[in-house]
Amino acid sequence: VPHSLDVARKTLEIMRLVVATSSAKDVSALLGMVKQAGKVLVDLKTGNTSLHHRDDLRFYALLDAIRIGTPPRRLATYYLDQGRFQIEDVTEDLLLSTVARVVDGVERMLMLSSGQRDATTATGPACRWCPVRHDCDDGKRHLADDEDTTLGAGW
Repeated sequence: VPHSLDVARKTLEIMRLVVATSSAKDVSALLGMVKQAGKVLVDLKTGNTSLHHRDDLRFYALLDAIRIGTPPRRLATYYLDQGRFQIEDVTEDLLLSTVARVVDGVERMLMLSSGQRDATTATGPACRWCPVRHDCDDGKRHLADDEDTTLGAGW
């Protein structure tokens, strides 16, 4: 088993323990999140809003909480093109749902790596930046059909 799979399995065990002990007091004690920092994490974005942006910022908050032992107080995504913020307070429920999302992702990665699951593709806005977009027939069709893109040809 490659080292990265060992690390992923150990991470999954830890995250499952967090989810299994998911009362607010247990999670606070387990992760050492007794208080919140005054810090606000801000993510600067261009283009349209996306739910993935919030999920990304929630993940950054979880990493920051694990790294320093205290979660940030608030998350803010600032959309440069629109000149507006989306703001969200960090709560233990938010961090717990983020842990569950990480556990799900690690489980999927392990299933793919061990051959228990086949990889799938799905078209969407991310096709514009996909490193295999030039070789992916579904992605090429999606990009050709997406006349509303402001990025122009070749993206």
